[in-house]
Amino acid sequence: MESLSLSPSIYEYTITDLTPATTYTIFVAAENEAGIGTAAVLEASTSSEKDVRVWIIVGSTLAGLVVLTLLLVAVIAVHTNKKRNKAKNKANRQTNDFDLYRVRSSSYEYEYYT
Repeated sequence: MESLSLSPSIYEYTITDLTPATTYTIFVAAENEAGIGTAAVLEASTSSEKDVRVWIIVGSTLAGLVVLTLLLVAVIAVHTNKKRNKAKNKANRQTNDFDLYRVRSSSYEYEYYT
C-alpha cells in the first residue's frame, strides 16, 4: 500500500500508471494541528480496454503518413511527366523548324512562316 502526502493548496490529484482491469481502494484523510481526520474510503476500477486515445493518435498518424505518401507520389509523377513532355516538345520543335522555312526556287529568298 502506498501513502502520499499533498500540500494543503492541492484540491485535485490524478493517479497515474494504473493497471487495466484492476480495482483500487483509495483512502482520503485530512490532517491539521488537531491530528488526522477519519479517512473516506473510495473504490475505483480501471477499465479492461486499452486507452482509446492511443488508438486515435496511432490511426491519425498512419492516415497522415498515407496522405503524405500519396501526395509525394503525385508530385513526383507530375514533375516526371512535365520533364518528359518538355523533352518531347523540344525534339518536335527541332524537327518542325525545318518545315517553317521554305526556299523560293526563283529568287532563293527565305521566308519564315508563323
